[in-house]
This record gives sequence, C-alpha cells and structure tokens, in this order.
Amino acid sequence: MKPGSVIVDLAAISGGNCELTQNDKIIQHKGVTLIGNSNLPGEMSNHASKLFSNNCVNFLSYIFPEGKGELDLENEIVKGTLIS
Repeated sequence: MKPGSVIVDLAAISGGNCELTQNDKIIQHKGVTLIGNSNLPGEMSNHASKLFSNNCVNFLSYIFPEGKGELDLENEIVKGTLIS
C-alpha cells in the first residue's frame, strides 16, 4: 500500500485480516497506519447517533422550511423519500 494509507482491521480481536495487525494497537509500518481497535463500534456509537440526528434535523428543516406546512410532492427529494 502507498504511504499515508490507513487500514482499519475490524477483526483484530480474532487475529485480524492483516498480517501486521495487533489487537487494541495502532501501528505504523512503512508509512501505512494499521488500526487494530477491537472496540471500534462501541467507541463510534456516540458519533453515529449525533450524525444521524443531525441528518434528520437538516432533512426536516429542508422539507418544512418554516417549521410547518405541506409537503411539496413535486420536490424530487421529498418524493423519493415517501413510502406509499
């Protein structure tokens, strides 16, 4: 891999998918960063929740620009998100 590349090995706890992965360690090898964090999903849940809620607020603000009103069924974004 090129220097500056990053490998995030989600299987680090069971030995990893990369020969050089070490569980719960971040190592550098020839300019490549290998992340062997066995609890990455647990550490990211807070960020994922904030990102999802921020996306929901922005979407609702877009389809209801004044906080209320009717859906613009001609808007392709609104139309594409409706379930019928």
